[in-house]
Amino acid sequence: MARRGRRDDGFTMIEVLVSVSIISVVMLSLSSFFVISMRIIHQQGDRQAAIQAAGDAMERVRALQVSAMLTGRDKSSSLAQWNDPVTGVSGLLTDTMEFDESAPAGSGATAALPTTARSLRLSGIEYRQNWYIGSCTRNTDGSCSASGTGPAFYRVIVAVTWTDKYCRDDACSYVTSELIARNTEEPLFNPNDGS
Repeated sequence: MARRGRRDDGFTMIEVLVSVSIISVVMLSLSSFFVISMRIIHQQGDRQAAIQAAGDAMERVRALQVSAMLTGRDKSSSLAQWNDPVTGVSGLLTDTMEFDESAPAGSGATAALPTTARSLRLSGIEYRQNWYIGSCTRNTDGSCSASGTGPAFYRVIVAVTWTDKYCRDDACSYVTSELIARNTEEPLFNPNDGS
């Protein structure tokens, strides 16, 4: 008795080829997703280390007495730094630049808050900490500007830079700033005052 062929005979090889091609397409898209995910994780890790370096730089500012923040930051070094800021800082330099009037020329590199970058190595990457010090006065709306009429403040800008091929021109930066009162006297409140 002759064997009768089924209607799906001969299609098994085509089904296998289609399945393999579908799996290949899915795996290629997943490998691209994996590569992009790893790059983003790498970038976020570098940025997290930069944030730590910026926190360290700001703690260095807070550790100083307000009267010592400018010590050693001579005018020529401060001006050179102010006129050639690192990536991400230029838009923030709207205040009046501050410097130590008694500091000898060229001493900015050895100041407590130097006018040149301070290198720091974290996770095998070299980060550079930069400090910019300006002054402003508080406005009635709470903002701080060079033309304000309220209390005077130092604006300390900390910029941390590092090199990474995924940043524009291979130059990455993280920038933060803080206002520090120039007058360190705290206000006194009399709790017994009945007025």
